[in-house]
Amino acid sequence: TDGENWDTVANVSGKVAKITTQFAAVKARYVRMQGVQRGTQYAYSIFEFDFSLTSDGRLAAVHDWNDFGNMDGQPMSSEEWAETATVAKPLTDRTFTSMFIEDILDQMMVNQDMYLITDVKYDNSTQEEFEHEFSAIYQAAMDRDPMLINRIVPQVYSEETYDWIMDVYNFPSVIFTCYKTEADADEIISFCSSKDNIHVITAKYQDKRFDEDAVASIHENGMLFYNYTVSTFTKMYDGLAKGVDGIYSNTLLPQDFDVYYTSKKH
Repeated sequence: TDGENWDTVANVSGKVAKITTQFAAVKARYVRMQGVQRGTQYAYSIFEFDFSLTSDGRLAAVHDWNDFGNMDGQPMSSEEWAETATVAKPLTDRTFTSMFIEDILDQMMVNQDMYLITDVKYDNSTQEEFEHEFSAIYQAAMDRDPMLINRIVPQVYSEETYDWIMDVYNFPSVIFTCYKTEADADEIISFCSSKDNIHVITAKYQDKRFDEDAVASIHENGMLFYNYTVSTFTKMYDGLAKGVDGIYSNTLLPQDFDVYYTSKKH
């Protein structure tokens, strides 16, 4: 459709598998999948990846070059990164396969339920570097399947970074995360509600700008609100009590929400 008016072409229930749906050809730009109930314990596969540029300009799936790679703040070359068994934080004996944006998109081609949320570091990035990074994401997706773009969700950190990304491509879904902006809640909500592709606002659990009234305002403007990083039941309960729609967590699982809602009923 045009992104505003939607026509239902399929309604599937009771199946947990790869589903192929056929319908008459239509002229449309957007396709939306709405999930209303988890079919498995894993729900939908939504992954957040951090990206940083290598010294020769490739987009590596790495949080930063201070704690990863050579751990000296200097980007590795793409050849060095490809040959490096990367680690996790905190450090353990386990190692992992180093990846580039192309490797992740290849996985998305195989796993059709996989969505990518980007976390491209903004701290020291110039506009040129930021646009280079998203140009790499856009081009790698287009080289494989243009429909991948609909499963790539950029996170932006300010009005400025939103404009930079839109200069590359008008991604259909965007998350506005608030830890880098000093704007107040009303300013953030006003900006986000003026953009038809910003559907979610996220903020730190302890961000005092987003009280119960601010969360209600986000909902009134047709958006969702998430807290991060929430790793205890107490913080989860506090957030859900003020109306947040969900959390980013390193430890809590979807079934932990069921505990909350069950206790709320009683």
